Amino acid sequence: AEEDEVPAQVILRTTNGNDWSVSSEEDDPLFAVTAVDAQRAWVAGDFGLIFATANGGASWEFQDSGGLEILNGIDFVDGQRGVAVGQGGTIV
Repeated sequence: AEEDEVPAQVILRTTNGNDWSVSSEEDDPLFAVTAVDAQRAWVAGDFGLIFATANGGASWEFQDSGGLEILNGIDFVDGQRGVAVGQGGTIV
């Protein structure tokens, strides 16, 4: 790898708890993950990134957090209501 190359951040997926596969690779660091059930989960990270899955991690979609601050934590109480927190007192 070249010196300035940033390693991909990998999201892994399992359907049986034993065998894992790469579900997504992102260029920017991801710091937090939460899930409300086997199908719906979110990850958050650098530059206000939030990604969501509604199919058990088979695919991930970008969710606009409305900011660029690092998000260090994320939690959802159901499929619609959640909060992410981060640097500089950010709450979304």
